[in-house]
Amino acid sequence: MITEGNLVDVLKALHFENNSKNIYKKFFNKVDCSIEIDVENRKIIYPKEIQIMTHTTTNFDNPENFVVLECVTRLLDKGYRPEHIELEKTWTIGHTQKGGRSDICVCGSDE
Repeated sequence: MITEGNLVDVLKALHFENNSKNIYKKFFNKVDCSIEIDVENRKIIYPKEIQIMTHTTTNFDNPENFVVLECVTRLLDKGYRPEHIELEKTWTIGHTQKGGRSDICVCGSDE
């Protein structure tokens, strides 16, 4: 499990570089964007092209956020465009306004 205690080791394994005191960054050549992790301020800074509906996944509050980070990192590594990735997308179903939220949604360029 990824936790704050082993996050730096995970970031190194995912090829993030420590560019300054407590900021780890990874640049994705295939899609010309980067992700930054501000360890001191406990923030995950995704590319501006990624749609983030709520910022519940951009902090260190839940270990699940680190899993989202790893998944997004791997998607960008594979060449998925950041503008095709949405975090915390919500939807409603039916007349009762019930719905849900997905951690990560990957859409095609025509959607």
